[in-house]
Amino acid sequence: MQCAAYTGAMTAVEILLERHTDLIEYRTRKWEYSFVSMFVVTLAVRVMAGRLLKENG
Repeated sequence: MQCAAYTGAMTAVEILLERHTDLIEYRTRKWEYSFVSMFVVTLAVRVMAGRLLKENG
């Protein structure tokens, strides 16, 4: 699924930034939370965009 691929790429970048820079610092949050939350948001946006395009197209 395309949403999972995009989310995986964004999460991978986030993990690299968190581990190798001081730009992101998590104390209790884990990468799984980021993956799930970004996946849900990405999927919701795609569903809404698809519905809007069907209605207006």
